[in-house]
Amino acid sequence: EWAENNNRLFIDACLAMDTNAVLHAGRKRQAACSSGKAVCAVSFAKAMQATHACLQAYDTSLSKHRDLSFVGYCSITFSKNIDL
Repeated sequence: EWAENNNRLFIDACLAMDTNAVLHAGRKRQAACSSGKAVCAVSFAKAMQATHACLQAYDTSLSKHRDLSFVGYCSITFSKNIDL
């Protein structure tokens, strides 16, 4: 449950495109081993004028192999708000 909550905080920060919250979740709450890379992705998306983030997938290695040690994975896409 702790890992699920921590992962959710990190993912929510990425979805909000809030680089400070991404770093905080990664460093202070140990919710990610590479929060700096996520900050780079969010920063690049914002520089490209992305306005939306969407969670495409989320899973953990625990769902594949029961163990005391496991990691979470997610895929997020960033996009511009385009009127069609």
